Amino acid sequence: MYHSVMDDPLQAASTLGGIVHSTKVFREQMELIARDYNTLTLADVLLFVQGEKEPPTRSVAITFDDGYADNFEVAMPVLDQTGVPAAFYVVVDCVENARLPWPARLRYAFYKEEHLGGIEWNSLAVEEFRAAGRRLSEGLR
Repeated sequence: MYHSVMDDPLQAASTLGGIVHSTKVFREQMELIARDYNTLTLADVLLFVQGEKEPPTRSVAITFDDGYADNFEVAMPVLDQTGVPAAFYVVVDCVENARLPWPARLRYAFYKEEHLGGIEWNSLAVEEFRAAGRRLSEGLR
């Protein structure tokens, strides 16, 4: 289960937090998967779930949540080059309204200091606030 792939994951740290893989790491993972695992499509997975087929050993299905543009622009070329199939879940409302999915907006609110209500925070309080945001994000997933 992937979310985002970028050359420099730090460029999206305030909105995407730790859900971004670097292109280099993603490529290495897909090369390993292509070499050592049986890759499945979601159609394959459905057949296994319905009991119509038995999955081969070391099977894996790759999915992307949220439908960020980098899924198509960065991840897809890597997937094509390695021959690994993947399923992409696109949040249509976000595309139509040109806005980030709500978990990304929530992370942004917890990571950008200008959104801390204009209050002067000491560094410990800011880290506690961000830690609460991480716990909230994890709990909501």
